[in-house]
Amino acid sequence: MKKMSLSLALITSLMVGCSAPKAKRLDDSSALSINNSILEHKYSFVPKDPYLSGFNWTYHIVVEKKTVDDDFIKNDLVTKTFLLAHNSTKIILVGRDDLIKQYKHYFEKNQVLAPIELQPVSPIERDFNKVNILFFNKTNLGE
Repeated sequence: MKKMSLSLALITSLMVGCSAPKAKRLDDSSALSINNSILEHKYSFVPKDPYLSGFNWTYHIVVEKKTVDDDFIKNDLVTKTFLLAHNSTKIILVGRDDLIKQYKHYFEKNQVLAPIELQPVSPIERDFNKVNILFFNKTNLGE
């Protein structure tokens, strides 16, 4: 009887100790919760989009950085820009020499692995702080 109650206590503590952790809430008043593994697992790569990776495509985005404290990419373009950047086989940055070097560093710092070519130009005054970003994906790189 003593062994049975000891076994039962051990099994109970094992079950309680090994249960799944509670889901984290977005904030105190939120009704939504998120998967813990998203927060706890640190990825060392950005997964490729199977649709974008399977086709040849090009895309063009114009970004503007007016001051040193300004964001490299406006909030409404961040997701689209990095989705394209991480699925590209080549990126070309066109703009003022010092500015396109900053953008290249920004992309590399954010795990963009595609080769980035720089095309410096002397922009007119209204385009002085703008950078044209050209994204390319070619599925048959040998051609």
